[in-house]
Formats: sequence, C-alpha cells, structure tokens
Amino acid sequence: METQKKRLYTTLQKYVIEALDQNGGDVLTIDRTTGLIEEKPSGGQTAAGPSSQVEEIYGILGSVQLLSGSYLVVITEVESVGQILDNTVYVIRKTKILPFVDATLEGQEGKDEATYLAMMEKVLQTGYLYFSQYDLTNSVQRQASSAPVDQRFYWNQHLAAPFARLREKWITPIIMGFIEIKRNIVLNGSSFDYVIISRRSVLRAGTRYHRRGIDAAGNVANNVETEQIVISKNAPSEGSSSGSDIAISSYLQTRGSIPLFWEQSIDTSYAPKLALTQPTADFNACKRHFELQTQLYGSQMVVNLINHHGSESRLGTLYRKLVGDLNMPTVNYSEFDFHKEVGGSWEKLSAIYTKLGSRLDEFGFFSGKIDAKTNEIKTISQQKGVFRTNCIDNLDRTNVMQSIFARGILALQLRYLNIASINSEKDLGDSLSSMLRNIWADNADVMSNQYAGSGALKTDFTRIGKRTIAGIINDGVNSVQRYYFNNFRDGFRQDAYDLFLGNYRVAKDKASPFAGRHKPIASVVLVVLLVVLVVRSVLSYVGLERSGWGFGLLSVVAYVGVLGLAWRFFGKKKYGRKLVDLPLLSGNTNK
Repeated sequence: METQKKRLYTTLQKYVIEALDQNGGDVLTIDRTTGLIEEKPSGGQTAAGPSSQVEEIYGILGSVQLLSGSYLVVITEVESVGQILDNTVYVIRKTKILPFVDATLEGQEGKDEATYLAMMEKVLQTGYLYFSQYDLTNSVQRQASSAPVDQRFYWNQHLAAPFARLREKWITPIIMGFIEIKRNIVLNGSSFDYVIISRRSVLRAGTRYHRRGIDAAGNVANNVETEQIVISKNAPSEGSSSGSDIAISSYLQTRGSIPLFWEQSIDTSYAPKLALTQPTADFNACKRHFELQTQLYGSQMVVNLINHHGSESRLGTLYRKLVGDLNMPTVNYSEFDFHKEVGGSWEKLSAIYTKLGSRLDEFGFFSGKIDAKTNEIKTISQQKGVFRTNCIDNLDRTNVMQSIFARGILALQLRYLNIASINSEKDLGDSLSSMLRNIWADNADVMSNQYAGSGALKTDFTRIGKRTIAGIINDGVNSVQRYYFNNFRDGFRQDAYDLFLGNYRVAKDKASPFAGRHKPIASVVLVVLLVVLVVRSVLSYVGLERSGWGFGLLSVVAYVGVLGLAWRFFGKKKYGRKLVDLPLLSGNTNK
C-alpha cells in the first residue's frame, strides 16, 4: 500500500492541505495569522484561491512554536525502504519548515531563531526517520492486541499536539531508529520476508555523554527496542488453517543505559570520569524501571557486558547488588566481562549464548497468522519476556550480543514456520548468515551514529565473525570521530533533540539561552596556535629551527608533546569544561 500523498496550497492567509486520493473529501486549513487549525469540507475544491502556490507533500509532521510564531513541518521527499505486509515503509529524505507569519527578527532574537531552525533541521536530516501506514511504533505482538500508537516511539508527538483531535487523521507518526527489509528470501524451496526494526525511545533521548543512566520516572538513556520479524506467505505454520493465511513471527530485544543515577561529564578527556550522582535514589528509580519493563515486555533477562575492572566495575558491582536487593521474581541478572571473556573469539560468544539458551527458550517469540480477508493479526503464541542487554554505552558490545541472540531465535522462527528444519543458527547457511551479519552491523552503525556521533566499533566481529586489522583500524577512526563529536558537537545535538521532542519550549519572554555561547572549536584552535607559536619560538632560540625532515619531525614531536603535557597537568582541570560544547536549553540533562 502506497503512502497517501497530499497537496499543499499556500496563500498569504492560510495553508490548505488535501489528500490526493479523496474526491470531494475534507481538507485541512491552517490560518496563518491566528493559527487556527480546522477540518472543512472541500466541496470539490480547495477554496485556497487562485493566487495560491501548490506543491505535493508526503505528510504533515506537525507544527512548532518558535520566537516569530509557529512553523508548519511537512515531508517533501521520501525513499522506499521496502514493504511490510504490502505496506510501503518510507525513510524521510527532505522536509520543509514553513512559517505561519513571514516575520524578520533583528539582533539576538534573529540569531536565536536561526539557531532554533538549525536545530530542527539537525533532527529532520538524521536520515533515519521512518513512516508507513503499517504501525511502526508497535511490535507485532502489541498490534495483535489492537494497541494504539506507542507514545514511547512517536517522535513527532510534540509537533502533532497543536492538531489535537485532528492529528490521528492528518499527522504522519514517525519513528527514529533503523529499518531493514529483505523480501522473498528463498530457503529450502520456501520463501519468507525478514524485517528488523529498531525503535529509539523519545524518553530520555539524547547523546552519549549528555544522557546517561536513569531519571526519577524510571526512564533510561539510549533505550531502544529491536524487533525481528519473519513473514511467510507460502508455508503454513502450526495453527494456520489454510495456505492463504500469512504466517508471522516476531522477536523483541531491548537495550538501555544501566538504570542508576550516573554520569560522565565531558572535559576533553578521552574517557571522562564516571560519577555516581544520586545513590540514595537509585533503588526506587531502578525498581520503577523494571516494573515498567515487566508491564511492557514480561520477564526480564538482564545481560550486563561492562568491564569487571577499572571505572566500569564500580558501576557493575552496584547494579548487581541493586537487582539482588530488588528481589523481583520477574528480573534475572547475568554479567559477562565481554572484553575478557570473548577477546577476539566468536566461539566464546556462542558459549555465552549457550549459557542463556534456556531463558531464550522460556521466553519464546510471538507467532500468529494474518487473516487473508480481514488482515487482522491473530495470536497463536506470545513472547513472555525479553533480554535487556547493556554495556557502558549500549552500542558496540551490546549489538554484537543482540545479533547472536537474534540469529539463534531466527533458527527457531524458521523451524516453527516450517520453512526449514533448523536446530541452531549454525544451520542457517553461509548466504543467509552473511546477510544477517551485515544487517545487524548496519543496525549497529546507525544506533551508534544517533547516540555517539560515529559508526559502531567491533562491526568486523558482527560482519565476518572475527576481529581483523582493518576492523581495528576502523575502530580507531570511529573512536577519534566519537571523541570529536562528544566533546565539540554534541551540546548542539542534545539541544536539537530537546527542542524537537518538546523537552524545551521556546518563549519570547525567556532570556536568550545562546547569548554569549562560546565556540569550543575556535577556543581549541586558539590554544593550539598559541602553543605552536611558543614552541616555534623556543626552537628558534636554541637553534633547532632549520630545514630538513629531521628537524621538522622534531618540531612536530615538540609541538604535540608540549601541548599534551601542558593540557594534562595545567589546562584540562581549569579550562576543560570551557572548551567543550555543552547543551544550553535544558541544562545538565544527566541530573
């Protein structure tokens, strides 16, 4: 099923939107002066007037209030990702932010307005916002229970709010995350569709060092639900009454920050110091978190992959104790020092899977059928619990383990659907295994980019099952990119998330949050130039400023050495927080 295109008419007085597949149906009108949003009968025409500008759009995301007034946000270009049950899934490629009132602001207000618009564009241009007439916010199991749009994954719900009761009809719900669809995969003479959907939660959303841990409501940072769906149209499963019914199965996993109050405040350090911020509040917040997760998913199998040494070990020890103190029968805890226990061996990863295999079997997966006449999802069996995996960032190590769990469950899903007599993921075959590894590595890269600003580490492990020199070099490049973004770009990116999601509301009576905002990159460049000047002067004074590559190399070593030592012992403590890019709209978001 294709997306329902719309036509947007623009005049000086109003915006008028009509659905192109309607004949004489209702149109949506937005008064650009008063902001009044109404649905009216078109009477066979738009009533926009002969002077209107006309363009086709793919959907309305909503509107946002900034300093000069409200702006309408619409989708202007999309790309098809594939189809789920004949519903096309689209990723947004281009949008427009259209002002209700054409106003020009001067001075600081004008600068602030431009910054707010740039923040909105930052989120809209992530490249991983998806929509479809298929409900992307809900898992197959929740859809079978006729669940409404899941607000946890409804990324434009704040933008949709001004449309009130009209939003269900006119607003296009979007998710942020990752979707990959492979259709008509043939195995043993049977075909099936494979879908992976990662849904990023809007609750405590943000960037790596500006959103860590938990809040008082039990929401954790970097919380993502990943669903693996298998659909078969030609292989009746157990409980399917006829070959015309579509058999479907679904498996859910979750990831999220360790549910304690903790933070790492950036100060140009490669690994900022880890601090436990509210130890007396940890118990209640953690309890609330697992109560919510149990309500949503059933039993929890915690898989904690952080190091058992260094700064991570303190956090892991407290997490283990806290889960024990909770004494919740629905929450089970396991931990593995990923780097120590796995090293570079894929076989050792499989050993971890084997240790937890009984829980995977106990929780199972959702299975059902889709009635060929009504398209309703009918439940045959439900998934009774989820694996909640984490490492320190819930990115690299987490994704490797989730890919292992997913492949093991896929073998059971295919066997259930009578597609193949597979006993374990080893029986999937080279072609299918390679496809799955690459999909999960792509998922890792996207999850990492959205949270940490770079591609994932250890994707060679996921793609080919072992560590390689090329993979280690790629990890080095990504680590440098993460360092740069985390220290010098993520304050702006965090502000963009908070503005887009409504965690910060713009108001004219507020003081400018950007007045006097420093430019961290400019500060860094100034410090580097100053050190270069000093070192060059010293080298010249002692007679080492000569031609030749040897002296040139000595100069470079001297520059880097002096800069590093000066910063390590004198500069970081005093100026580190001044050089980095901190969020300004919602304050310290880790509190």
